[in-house]
Amino acid sequence: MNSSSAFIIRQAVPADQAAVEACIEASFSKWIPSMGMKPMALLADYEAMIAGRPQTLTGGPGAFQLFRIGDAVEARNTHAAIYDAMRLMVTL
Repeated sequence: MNSSSAFIIRQAVPADQAAVEACIEASFSKWIPSMGMKPMALLADYEAMIAGRPQTLTGGPGAFQLFRIGDAVEARNTHAAIYDAMRLMVTL
């Protein structure tokens, strides 16, 4: 791989928020008609995620927050589940 085609992976910064949200929208909005609802990826608080703050979306009854991690369609996507858990737990 030459240097002109190398990818650089880095943590998102606030200036990246619009690009992150556009990428997520392009990737997941096509599933709304078949699911009959927005996928959870479209409901995440990306501003809080980029800033390292807790997510604000509540999904559980009572006084706790419930978040789905991983991919219910492709159970073999273990890495996505690990990163989802890390993203949610890093602020505790």
